Amino acid sequence: MSSCMELLREKGTTLSNDQLNACLNGIMHDLTVVKDANNQQAFIEMLTSVIRVLTPIEPATCYSNHPLIINVLRDSFIDFLKQESNETVEPVLTELSDFFQQRAAPSLKANNDTKQMLTDALVVFLARTVPGYTFFVFCNLSDNLDSTKNPLDYSLHALLRTLEDCKNDNSTVTKLDVIIDCVCSSTFINTFRSLHSNEDNLTDKQTLLLIDCVTNVYQYNNLDTVTYLMKSIASRMLPKYAQLLLEFVPPRKPTHIKVLHHFLKMLQFLAIDNDTRHEFANDHALMIDSLLAILQDDFLQEKNNDSDTNGLFDNTTSYFFFISLEFDLLPLIKTKPNVTKCMLKLTTAKSDVTQLNAYRTLAIIMTEDELKRLAEPEKITAVFIKHLNYSIDVIQQRRRLENLLLCLKSLVQHEQIRDEFAKSGSGLPLLIRCATESKFDSTVVKQRSLELLLVMTFNKQAENVIRNDAKFIAHIETLSHSQEVGLQRVAESVLWKLANEDSIKADTHEKQRQSESDGKISCDKNNVDVPSTNNQHEFDIMISYSHHDKQLVYQIGKRLEDDNFRIWLDRDNMYGSPTRAMAHAIENTEFVLICMSDSYKKSGYCEMEAHYAYQQQRRVIPLIVKGPYHADGWLGLLTTNKMYIDFHKISNFDEAYSKITQEISRYRGKSIPTMSTPVGNHGPAAHSVDIKPCIKPTTVVTGAIRFLHEFPKHPAEQHQQTITSQLLPKSLAIRAQ
Repeated sequence: MSSCMELLREKGTTLSNDQLNACLNGIMHDLTVVKDANNQQAFIEMLTSVIRVLTPIEPATCYSNHPLIINVLRDSFIDFLKQESNETVEPVLTELSDFFQQRAAPSLKANNDTKQMLTDALVVFLARTVPGYTFFVFCNLSDNLDSTKNPLDYSLHALLRTLEDCKNDNSTVTKLDVIIDCVCSSTFINTFRSLHSNEDNLTDKQTLLLIDCVTNVYQYNNLDTVTYLMKSIASRMLPKYAQLLLEFVPPRKPTHIKVLHHFLKMLQFLAIDNDTRHEFANDHALMIDSLLAILQDDFLQEKNNDSDTNGLFDNTTSYFFFISLEFDLLPLIKTKPNVTKCMLKLTTAKSDVTQLNAYRTLAIIMTEDELKRLAEPEKITAVFIKHLNYSIDVIQQRRRLENLLLCLKSLVQHEQIRDEFAKSGSGLPLLIRCATESKFDSTVVKQRSLELLLVMTFNKQAENVIRNDAKFIAHIETLSHSQEVGLQRVAESVLWKLANEDSIKADTHEKQRQSESDGKISCDKNNVDVPSTNNQHEFDIMISYSHHDKQLVYQIGKRLEDDNFRIWLDRDNMYGSPTRAMAHAIENTEFVLICMSDSYKKSGYCEMEAHYAYQQQRRVIPLIVKGPYHADGWLGLLTTNKMYIDFHKISNFDEAYSKITQEISRYRGKSIPTMSTPVGNHGPAAHSVDIKPCIKPTTVVTGAIRFLHEFPKHPAEQHQQTITSQLLPKSLAIRAQ
C-alpha cells in the first residue's frame, strides 16, 4: 500500500486513469485486509492517510466514482456513526465528512441508495446528540456550532445539508438547526412510513426521530428564536406532513396513535403564532380533512381512555382551533360536513382540554342559526367565563387568555351569547380587568378586551355597566391618547360609541319632531323633492370593510375612483382620529358599501360603522367580498330586504362591479325610502318612512379617494359635542380636537 500511497501523493494529478485505478484498487485491498483484522486503531490511521492523499487530487471526478469511495469509505463512515462517539473515532469522522462534502458529494448524491444510507446514518447520529441539550440546558439549542469547538457536529451537519440539497449557511449553524434538519429530513419521512409494518412496538430509531425529536420541537421555548424554528419547518415540510397524516388517519394501532399524538402536538405548535400560521395558511389547510377524520372517528372516541388517545384528541382539537382562526380558511372549514356537530359532541369529552378546544372552535365557526338551536347558550358562555377567570391571574396561561379573548370576539357577535355574557355578572368585570390592570402590558390582551367591550356596548345592559364604571372610563380616556395605535383607536371607539348613543337618538327624535311639525310625514303623500345629491353630500360612496378583505376592497375602490365616484376609504396607513373621520364620512356620503364577510361581522369597528350608517339613514349596498357567506344576526337585520352583490359567486370582477353601478343608478333613478326612526340595538327596520326622490347629479366630479388626515373638523361634530356634554357625564364627552 505504501507504494500506491506514495505514487498518489507525488503524481496523483498526472496519473492516467489506468494508473489511478490500479493505485485505488491496491489501497482498497489493503484497507479491507486491515479492517477485517479488527484492528480499529490501525484502520483509522490508514483511512486518515488515504483521505489526506486523495483530497488534493484534481479533478475529484477521477476517483469519486471508484468503488473505494462508494463502498469502503462510505461503509466505514456509517460504521463509525453507529458507534459511541469517542476521541479516537471523532477525528476520522470529521475528516471523512469534510472529504465527502467537499470532494465526493456529486457522486454520492447521484447514487440514490448511497445518498439515503448516508443521510439515515447522519440523521440518527445527530438526533442522538441533541437530548442532552434540550433536557438540561434547553436554550443552548440556540448556541452556534463552532467549527473549532464542535468540528464533528459542524462537519456532519454540513454534509447532511449538502446531501438533502438544503442551503448551507456555515456562519449560523446551531443545535436548533440540527433538530430542524432531523425532522425535515427524508429519513424522518421514511421512518414515519416504516410504521406501516406490522410491528407492535416502536424501534429505537422510530422512537428517537418520531417521539424524541418531535418533542424537542414542540417543547422549545426560547422566544428569541422560536419563530425561526416554526418558519424553518413549516416552509420545508407542511405539505409533506399533510401527506403523512393522510396516510395514517384514522389510526388504529397503539403505536400509530402514540406517534400521531406527538406529531399533532408539533403541528399545533407550528400554528400557534398568528403571523407564521397566516404565512403558511394554505399549507395548514391541507390538514383539515385528516384532522376531521380523527375527530369524527367513533372508534377513537370510544377508545379515548388512555393517555395517547387522550393526547391525540387534545392536540388535534387544538390544531384545528388554530387553523379556524384564519379568516381565509373559515369558509372552507364551514363547508366540511358535520363539522359543527363534531365539535358539539366533543364538548362532552372527558378531557378538559378537548372540551375547551371544541368550545373555542365552535365560537369561531358557528352561524347564528346553529347557535339558536343550542338548548343552553348560557353553558358555552359559562365555559368561557370559567376559563377566563382561571387564566387571568396565571402568567403561564397568557397565550390561552389571549386566545380566549379572540374566541369571545367571535362569540359575542351572536345575540344570545352577548345577552348571556351581559347577564352573567362576572364576564364584564373580567374584561375590564384585562383592559385596565397594569400587569397586562401586552397590547394583545388590552386591545382584545377593549374590542370585546366595544361590541358589548351594543347590548343595553352591558352598555349601562360600562358607562357607569367611572374608573374604567377614566382609564380608556387615557388610552385614547396612547402611542399604541391599536389601543388608541379602540379606546376612542368605545368612548365615541358611549357618548354618541344618546346624542344620536336625541338628534334623530328632534329631526322627526321637526319633520312632523312641518307636515313632511303624511300617510297620503310619500314623495317630495330634495336637493341634488351632488350638492347634498361630500362623498358619493363610503366603503365599510374589514382589513382582512382589503385586497378586493381596494380593487373595488380603485375602480370606483376611475369611474369618477368620490369615495371615502379607510386605509391601513391612516392617522388622525379614525372614529371621528368615519363618522364624518358616513354623515356626508350618499351611499355606504357594506363589504360583508365573516371577519366583517366579527369586528366591533365594522358593527359600529354599519349601525351608524343605519342610524344616519344612508343608502346601504351590501357586498359579499369573501364567501360563501350568509349574513345573519345583527348584520342580517341591517341588510334585510336589500340585494346582495356576491363577488364570491360572480367570478368575473367586471360583472360583479357592474352590479354596484346598476344599484347606484337604480337608487338615484327612483324614490328611495329612508328611515325616519332609528333602529335600536339590532332591532328590525321601522315601518314609518319618508319617501324622498334622489336627483341624479348633473355635474361630473373628478374621482378622488379621501384619507383620514384630510378631514377638517365638521360643524356637525361641534353640534354633536354640545349635545353629548349635556346628556352624558363629563368623562364621556368626546374631545373634538
